[in-house]
Amino acid sequence: MTKTTPKSNPQDTNSNHPISDSQAPDNGIVSETSEQPTLTATPVSPEDSTTSTTKVPRITLPPSPKITALDPPKYLKRWRNWRPVQWWQSLNLRSKAIVTATLIGVIPVVMVGSITYSVVQRGLTQQFKEVETANTEQLSALVTRFMKDRYFDIQELATWEIFTNPQLRTTTPKAVQQASLDNFMKISQFYDNIAFFDLKGDVISQSQGTPLKNHRNRSYFQSALNSGRAVLSQPLISTTEGTFNVYMAAPVKDKFSGKIIGIIRARMPVKILQEILRTKSKLGEES
Repeated sequence: MTKTTPKSNPQDTNSNHPISDSQAPDNGIVSETSEQPTLTATPVSPEDSTTSTTKVPRITLPPSPKITALDPPKYLKRWRNWRPVQWWQSLNLRSKAIVTATLIGVIPVVMVGSITYSVVQRGLTQQFKEVETANTEQLSALVTRFMKDRYFDIQELATWEIFTNPQLRTTTPKAVQQASLDNFMKISQFYDNIAFFDLKGDVISQSQGTPLKNHRNRSYFQSALNSGRAVLSQPLISTTEGTFNVYMAAPVKDKFSGKIIGIIRARMPVKILQEILRTKSKLGEES
């Protein structure tokens, strides 16, 4: 039997040997390895390495105390030493249950009572303020009306014929003038002295009581004389009797010439005004 050797194939021979770049067919495909740049490593000197790095300062922390898991915090130690906690820990289970039940029943009642008390107190305080404001306004209106009536009284006295009419002024006896002033005081019941002065401040006629001295330097006398109209003074101390009074003064004008010929003055003690205010306050409380 004869052996036949296989014939070589030209394609098989070409596959065993690599094709060089010059022999590769120009089919438009570019090899990736031909375009990659070649990287070269440059050595770095020790001096360059030291300049590129920065030194970071080393921070040293204080040593922390060693705490074991068995050591309780300090606030727990203080809490355990608190007397209420010690008392609670000394109770048995039954006592703790009784105390807890008592607190559950009492605390809501106390809270509700406190809130109710606060609300009621605020309401009463506001009500008292409103009442006081109303009383103050009523008393102020009362004082205003009262002093207004006294202002009209002094104006009425300044128009009496026995003072404004020159003939009656000279012919009317002093006793009759005094009796007229006393009668006016008795009817009004607010004054304790009424007097008529000339322009120099000397007394022409007055009601019963201590004889009066010259009044030219009194503030209410000068106010009525300079203004030409009735005035009401602030509470003043009488230099004659030492009492605390309110003074009403008005100029007296001649009936025919219209010139001021004197000053009429009425004195009202402050205690009378206080009694009126006190009586009004009691009536307001009862109503």
